[in-house]
Amino acid sequence: MTNDQLAAVIRDIGQNTESLAQSSVEVTGKTNDSKSQQEILAASQAVAITIQQLTLASQDANKNPNDSVGLETLNNALQTSNNSINDLISTLQTATAESRRGQTELENTANNIRLVLTQNLQDPNASIMNVVSGARKATEAIASLVFASSQEDTVKGAKEAEDAIKVILANISARAPNVNVQKQLLDAAQNTSRAMLDLLMAVRGDRDDPRVKMQVSTKADDLTSLLNDLVGVCNKYPEASNASLVEENLELKAEQQLLAAAEMIRKAAQELAFAPVIDSSKKKGLDSVVGLQIDEAQIASELIESTREVVKAGSELMEAAVRAQSDRKMHNQNNSKYRNDPTWANGLISSSKNVASCMMMLVRACNQSIRGDIEDEAIIALASQVASGTAQLVTASRVKADLQSNSQRNLDLSAKTVAKTTDNLVKRVNHFSEAIENSQNILPSGTNLKAKLEQQMAILRLEKELESARRQMGKINREDYKS
Repeated sequence: MTNDQLAAVIRDIGQNTESLAQSSVEVTGKTNDSKSQQEILAASQAVAITIQQLTLASQDANKNPNDSVGLETLNNALQTSNNSINDLISTLQTATAESRRGQTELENTANNIRLVLTQNLQDPNASIMNVVSGARKATEAIASLVFASSQEDTVKGAKEAEDAIKVILANISARAPNVNVQKQLLDAAQNTSRAMLDLLMAVRGDRDDPRVKMQVSTKADDLTSLLNDLVGVCNKYPEASNASLVEENLELKAEQQLLAAAEMIRKAAQELAFAPVIDSSKKKGLDSVVGLQIDEAQIASELIESTREVVKAGSELMEAAVRAQSDRKMHNQNNSKYRNDPTWANGLISSSKNVASCMMMLVRACNQSIRGDIEDEAIIALASQVASGTAQLVTASRVKADLQSNSQRNLDLSAKTVAKTTDNLVKRVNHFSEAIENSQNILPSGTNLKAKLEQQMAILRLEKELESARRQMGKINREDYKS
């Protein structure tokens, strides 16, 4: 193949790769699950890298068509690029299937609620306090749906929503003070159920679209208002006269959970301080001499440092969230709607738990990875979960807060630091994995060069040991002769 022909092929490959990357970005934008989005982008990046390696290998092989090493490198590059393209296709198919699964789950939940509305569910032990309990469970579902950052979160919120509506509708047969109150309760319960359906339909849209975000927020507020109305009707029952939609001490529980999360992250930092250390003082063998060996001590040190940066950023994030919550409490202390909207509190509780637990698991995965007990992909997945949990925490912290306050600005800065450090960690892990893979491809796989070199080194070591033994024996003989 002439250079001009090769250049034309490379241009075509480049254009197709660019089109593939653009298509992947478009698919990512239509995927509601953050984990799937990250996997698609990572797979797309891998394709771009391997195509670049294939291009370089093609140029080298074309210059030296009789070089067996160059041809072997080209074959390896071709296989690697094919694998990366297949991985991207598989990732896209999985993400599409996962997106469909989430949509299906939402539709099934909506159909179940519609069915329940047509039935006459009756709990044999119907109680008005169960209606209040169902209303509170519905607020937890709202938080899960509003702050969902993955398909799993959305599906979880949908299940919570269905369970809550079933509890409410099954207990509206509780004995009422009079027929009028009974009808008010029925109307309020049905209005709540329909509003939940509206919210479920809203969260099916693209969560990155500002219009969808606004619609979800509006539907959530409408539903919360109707839940307050429902509990207001419950207050007409003697046994529920003092009941509130907001669970007792919910705000305090949110504050305590933030503090507990901060403490868990501090413990994670302590565990990281005792990470295993790899001895780099050992003799370097053939792999190091010919460039096949990766400096494990350096990798471990850099991995620990990157994880330490993530944990430090997470600790500062949680402290900023605590301060933001304290400021918001003062800002809204005279706002009755604020006190009767538990969405933010439930969101804070779940997101702070998520961030802290992922931080702890990330540290342990780092320690295990250094010992070789866990795959690097686990670190990448956990780092992504930390990032998505952080976004959820910030969103929950902004609800009915003074967005211009210093505490909110500090929270935003802390969140950006977490995003930056988790991104750096993922890049470093990917870099290490790529370095290891490249080191394994330095020598052509079809030769026995490495085995031959190792055998020669073994022979040289034995000859050296034999010579040393001979000298030692000669020394002993001379000493015996002198005596």
